[in-house]
Amino acid sequence: MLRTPLLSLARRLSTQKRVGLFGYEELRSPDGFHVLNERVKFKCEQLLKDVISGPGKSRPAIYMLDDMSNEICKVADMAECTRVLHTDPAFAVAAEDCMRNFTELVETLNTSQDLYRAVKSSLKTEADRLDEVDKRVIDLYLSDFEKSGIALETAKERKEFVQLSSAIFDAGSEFANNTNVPPKLNILERHNYHSCDTPYPMTPIRDLREWHYNRFYQFSENQEGCLRHLIACRDRLAKLTGFESYAHRAQENMLLQDFDGAHEFLHDLIKKIRPSAEAELAMLEEELRSEDPKVTQVAEWDLQYLMGNLKGRIFPRDSIMQYFSLESVMNGFQTIVNRLYGMNFTFEYPEEGEIWKGRSQRIDVHIGSEFMGTIYLDINTRQVKAVGDSHFTVRCSKLLESGEHQTPIAVLSLSLVNGQSASSIHDMFMSSYEVQNFFHEMGHAMHSILGRTRFQHTAGTRCPTDMAEIPSNLMEFFFKSPKIMTTLFKNPSGATMPESDAQALISSRNMFHNMETLQQVVLSLLDLELHGPAAQSIIEGKVTSADVMNSIWSQALPSMRRNPESGYAHRFGHFVQYGAKYYAYQVAQASAELIWETQFAANPFCPEAGKRWADVQSYGGELPSHKLLEMALGYAPTSAQLTGLSRPNETRTVNASI
Repeated sequence: MLRTPLLSLARRLSTQKRVGLFGYEELRSPDGFHVLNERVKFKCEQLLKDVISGPGKSRPAIYMLDDMSNEICKVADMAECTRVLHTDPAFAVAAEDCMRNFTELVETLNTSQDLYRAVKSSLKTEADRLDEVDKRVIDLYLSDFEKSGIALETAKERKEFVQLSSAIFDAGSEFANNTNVPPKLNILERHNYHSCDTPYPMTPIRDLREWHYNRFYQFSENQEGCLRHLIACRDRLAKLTGFESYAHRAQENMLLQDFDGAHEFLHDLIKKIRPSAEAELAMLEEELRSEDPKVTQVAEWDLQYLMGNLKGRIFPRDSIMQYFSLESVMNGFQTIVNRLYGMNFTFEYPEEGEIWKGRSQRIDVHIGSEFMGTIYLDINTRQVKAVGDSHFTVRCSKLLESGEHQTPIAVLSLSLVNGQSASSIHDMFMSSYEVQNFFHEMGHAMHSILGRTRFQHTAGTRCPTDMAEIPSNLMEFFFKSPKIMTTLFKNPSGATMPESDAQALISSRNMFHNMETLQQVVLSLLDLELHGPAAQSIIEGKVTSADVMNSIWSQALPSMRRNPESGYAHRFGHFVQYGAKYYAYQVAQASAELIWETQFAANPFCPEAGKRWADVQSYGGELPSHKLLEMALGYAPTSAQLTGLSRPNETRTVNASI
């Protein structure tokens, strides 16, 4: 059993020596990022000379190219994580500068004609030294080259590509940094409402709910301009490289293959779930009328309050949290991966300087005697976090020239602790939503840890977005299993959760899943449209993101009242990370459900099924996504099967709530 206290910072300072961030001695101070940046540039220059040197190389060109990519990614991925999570602004700024420099370096290399020709010609000149995995990774790198404008005819066009890439990074960073900033209230607003930190106050006063929602999501000219610039740069970059739009460019290697496939999938999903969503909306309307008989229509700002009321009647939230201490949840998750994968966790304190200040935990992962990698948990709630709950791959797996595997490092950002109220993980309690998010993000971490690929370019979550989201979504199904709940989660006295509590919790979580899914599908379609058919109108200022979102909602669920001028899109940071691929969550949810039903539902602890699934994850992106999904399921599902319109031997609604 885990009984690891979360020590105060003062105690850690008195008992541990200071090291550099993630073990890099250079990163005892922010200036170290500049040192690492210069070192990586030097190593890349040397490797570039080796790759383009002609025949007679000691190793195939693809191995040296992947070494070059690994040198960059080891620092760039760490810098990205530091940029959004570090509590010291100086480290965050230095990391962002480092990221900007690497963006320019990567795009300069991606537009190097000499490098491209050397890698492409290696398919012939080194054919006797390459196997199918080598050739696939070469093709993936060549695709990246070609998407980066390598075929552009003039130096002017290639220079524009690099400039656009830098502008996209800057616009994306600015947009993302402002998505979670609370609105600034004027004197009168502060007097009347005090604050507006949430769009969903759980208050029975409907006018107050409306004000908070509309004020939090008030249309921002600054955010709209930033989003417009991001879309314009992405659109120009896509067209410069021969694509119809950025949305078309983004679909390469995805499970649904192209823009039309993704567009059709989302519209089919809306058609499938709209009747059930309308029935759920009618339930909410009935609840609303019980409070105010004069109300004729449920509005967006009513949804969370009404859903919470109805779910709460089925299962009171407070009574379930006694089973969800962080200690219980971590023990439970470790039990699952131990029985499925033979994995063991060792919990340690990070040394001072190894990670930023705050409540954190280091987990060293082993399978048998083999060290697999490290996971850091950052569990503090703080405004300087530029993202919500999320997973960062700081270092990927890779087969090194020595024959050993580079071990992965992952960071999980979770918002569990606000202030210093809990002294240890056994008296820190989580809501069921927080537990589900923990399982989701740990699913990503397992994907990273289990990767044992030859190349870092295809390691762990370095695969198409929809495939990368399947392991995390599958872990949510484990959490929602009655057998898991009643076996693994215990209250402080050691009693496991009763079956009746587990079933009630699952029923409450499944309530309104069609409404919740529809919300995610609308956001997915918005992401696709803004980067596709609507891009030019957005760029020219003919329409706004609010106009596009309102149009989608009007078709998806016209009976719900909403503010057509809402700046909801201005708070949606996933535009930056997923750009025309947010729908991958829906594909991943459907795929994960199929895997759960066929492999784990009957026995969540089945070691044979666990080994098969671990093997699938170990490939990362070394095999095409459809092949990996076929390995997991035993067949390749069609788009219709994923939407639930058709299933082998059965038909059912996809439970795709996020």
